[in-house]
Amino acid sequence: MLHDLAPMFTLTWLFRTLENMAGLRELPVLFNGDGEDLVFHDICFPLARGVTQKTVAEVLEKLSGLRSDERLFWNWLRMPEQKKATSSRSSHQDAQAQFLSSEMDDGSIVLGTLELKGRKLRLEVNSRSRAEQGQAMLKEALGNLVGAPITQIMTAQQAMDERGREEGCKTPDVQIPPGEEARMLAEVLERHYRKTLDDVVPALGNMTPRQAVRTATGRKAVAAWLKQIENTTAGLGRAEVTSSFSFDWMWNELGIAGLRK
Repeated sequence: MLHDLAPMFTLTWLFRTLENMAGLRELPVLFNGDGEDLVFHDICFPLARGVTQKTVAEVLEKLSGLRSDERLFWNWLRMPEQKKATSSRSSHQDAQAQFLSSEMDDGSIVLGTLELKGRKLRLEVNSRSRAEQGQAMLKEALGNLVGAPITQIMTAQQAMDERGREEGCKTPDVQIPPGEEARMLAEVLERHYRKTLDDVVPALGNMTPRQAVRTATGRKAVAAWLKQIENTTAGLGRAEVTSSFSFDWMWNELGIAGLRK
């Protein structure tokens, strides 16, 4: 049901980039790239009687906002030239705020994913607004080819709580040595933040960090943003992570090491 490592928003992606990244026991305030509250929607449309996967797939292939990633699977995209959705939360300055975004190599923002499996078409998105937009898009395109959808909703905290309950009933087969775990967590952190340097950050005026440092005002904003990230990571209570991972390279790569105090 979940697609790991693909450029999309799924519970697996959340677990690996947040829980593994910092061993979170409590989540920070989470928003998607548009500044909307992070709420996972799993929306299943049953195929109408007599309708085949092939018929539905042929319709989906013609939608300009969808890009096929594999057989019977599509990423729902917002093209770089399309205007970004506005949100009253996009300027959120909470020190614990985290903005989660994903994009394709050409800069297209991933709004959600679609999969045809069995007699169902599944749409997965990470906000109520995207859920409403996605359902409207599919209803207009597919009409009577699908029935009324069934939606399951889960907040990020609920997802983490459920994960904890599931893992509490399992006995791990392999114990990872503490030193190796710290190294792995540090690698995940670095991969995450290297990507973040090229992602749009609402707190930086909807610019990427690399774009923002081109002006004096932007460099100050990026410095404050980096300090916020460092403080948030340090406050997560995982000393083995902070001892294995340094933010020095981010300051140096952005050319603002002199603003680090």
